[in-house]
Amino acid sequence: MTGCVTTSDIAQTGPNTFTVSASGDDSRALADTRDKTLAAAHAKCQSLGRTMQVVSDKNERTQFGGSVFPKHTLTFRCL
Repeated sequence: MTGCVTTSDIAQTGPNTFTVSASGDDSRALADTRDKTLAAAHAKCQSLGRTMQVVSDKNERTQFGGSVFPKHTLTFRCL
């Protein structure tokens, strides 16, 4: 069983450069957050007829009320 993951809209941060993040509702969702951002990045670049290149790849964990909430942020380029 995995937790629920929410993915942000993709934001353009520069020429051919974008960022997307995904947040999970518990520690079981950590791997899913990374998978979701990578899938969104690949889909965005495919829609532009380009290939995705990772610029930065960051995992974070926030603790609140005894629970761990994962977040993954991916910055990427479409080349």
